[in-house]
Amino acid sequence: MTESEYLILIGKRIKSLRKHSKLTQKQLAVTAECSHSLISHAERGRTKLDIEKYRSIAAALGVPVSVLLTEKTLTNEQLFALANFSRILTADKPTPNLGAIKQLIESDAKTLNGLKK
Repeated sequence: MTESEYLILIGKRIKSLRKHSKLTQKQLAVTAECSHSLISHAERGRTKLDIEKYRSIAAALGVPVSVLLTEKTLTNEQLFALANFSRILTADKPTPNLGAIKQLIESDAKTLNGLKK
């Protein structure tokens, strides 16, 4: 994979996670403490960011930076499952609806099972 292809891959993940989180580029930029244009360029794979910026964007999206930066091909379902799983694991407060969490984990585990291949 070329650097250009890799940047486009990362950008698509940022955009997919942003939309899944129902955030605008401006809202993500505010949360990630960067400019709207930086988010726009990153989503289009037009700029290479330093690791701290990727960490900031990942944190604003509620995922580990490794989810953004992995070279492994992920479907949107797998990407969203990883994001959901990460949010559960890093939640500040325990969620009282354990049944819903169990269903989410079981559903996401099936989706994530495809990553083993």
